[in-house]
Amino acid sequence: MSLSISGGMASGIILDIPHGLSVRPTAVRSRKALFDSISATRSWGGSTVADLFSGAGTLGLEAASRGASEVHLIDSSAICCRIAEANSKKVARAVAEADLRIIVHRADASQPHKSLQGIAGKLDFVLADPPYEHSLDFLGSLTKDEDFANWLGSALLVWELPENSSFHIPPNASLSELNVRKFGSRFFLMASPKK
Repeated sequence: MSLSISGGMASGIILDIPHGLSVRPTAVRSRKALFDSISATRSWGGSTVADLFSGAGTLGLEAASRGASEVHLIDSSAICCRIAEANSKKVARAVAEADLRIIVHRADASQPHKSLQGIAGKLDFVLADPPYEHSLDFLGSLTKDEDFANWLGSALLVWELPENSSFHIPPNASLSELNVRKFGSRFFLMASPKK
């Protein structure tokens, strides 16, 4: 399978993907539609982005290509982190922005607020494409966690959902659901911390 950046300064750059792991990168068509939709109301320019369960780094690197100035790629797999690091170098060369920072973190993406406290409250976007078999458990846990909401600050959370998911953030959660939208063949929940 070939995977590429869909928009921005690194558009068309082919990304490496891990083979033999249960990694399911967000499809190019879905990613392009998602990013184009977000771009209609929010700017990626100069933003700080965290890509949870980053795998090869596709979501975070798409943000870098579209103008993000600081991108944190977070995954617990050493193999995925090595591939994300190689992909980061490709995108950084194509973008050629002196102030672009792409940092790969080998950490538990299901609890980013515990392992990456240094970026708490500094984020503009948090993108997540977790393994589908654990996605709803992780999301359900995080939506109830006030520490996670504080870590998000005012960031927009974009969470890829498993097919046919009927998950909605409960009213007593620390996050407010903005909407669930379908882009290409994938569904994404968008949320932000309650004010």
